[in-house]
Amino acid sequence: QCLKKWVDDCEVIDPTRTRTRGNAAPRKRTYSDLLETRRSFAKTLVSKIDLTRIPPSDLKNTVSNSGFVKREDIAAAFEAQALRAEKRGVSFSRLRSTKQPQGKVVVKGAGVEEVNGEYMPRGRIDGVTKYSKYGSWKGREEVF
Repeated sequence: QCLKKWVDDCEVIDPTRTRTRGNAAPRKRTYSDLLETRRSFAKTLVSKIDLTRIPPSDLKNTVSNSGFVKREDIAAAFEAQALRAEKRGVSFSRLRSTKQPQGKVVVKGAGVEEVNGEYMPRGRIDGVTKYSKYGSWKGREEVF
């Protein structure tokens, strides 16, 4: 973000003059020359950054929109992040059983006495078993 702001804010500088060394007269440069110089410099700096250390959401939302990084480099960073996460035990997909579990879940000490009790498996939501129990809440029959 900092590099993008630096490039985008180059219009604050007088775009018709550049500094020179010695007694040479300043040469005129156009705004587009200055902008292109800053873009090129930013791309050089970005090439030194380890993209795999940037959170995936920032890679997607900020870095990829900056225009300083090639899509292939971002894809390589995502791939490296995914492989590192998998090596650390993160599972991106797992086979789920279609069998209904037979066990129950017992809730104790929930803070609301009516919520405590035995919850039985009753269907699935997004491939995950749903547990519920029937009870009374404020004089009405409810499903928890």
